[in-house]
Amino acid sequence: MHKPTLVIICAIFVPIALSGCAGLIVAQPAECENETPNINIHDFFLSPNALKGSTKAEFLKEWGKPDEIISAAEDEEIWIYNKKLWCGAVPIFILPAPLLLPACDGFNRITFQGNEAKNLHTRHIVYSGFIIPGMPATTDPPCRRPLPLNSGVDSAAAKPAGQDPP
Repeated sequence: MHKPTLVIICAIFVPIALSGCAGLIVAQPAECENETPNINIHDFFLSPNALKGSTKAEFLKEWGKPDEIISAAEDEEIWIYNKKLWCGAVPIFILPAPLLLPACDGFNRITFQGNEAKNLHTRHIVYSGFIIPGMPATTDPPCRRPLPLNSGVDSAAAKPAGQDPP
């Protein structure tokens, strides 16, 4: 007795449940030379207000021993952490199919003056692309947490690439 109603309801909900999208997202390396040096810099959900400078002891505890240490001046050291990055393409047709390989080189270079971290130069993965119907899929800027303007770094060098000064 309710069979025709059930057929109509199924005919409506099945296409909705199977709907999807199409597009392409590319994971590629990008560099930021003036990022705030903090041990939690790679935490995507970290509040920008929670960032503060970190010390050598904090980096050693959280990140471990660096791959390389360079003495740049009498009171200045650069610690280098090398890593492999997963880069490639993610074609999307209803569901994403990641075609990523650990083929890109990344790094974190932390400049210390005395015991305090002053600058972080990093190469990490950013995602960009499009999803049909016409939506850009850019998720991560090259400099997620640039140095504040009052940090003593030249403001033109501290701003992320592609942004105009206020």
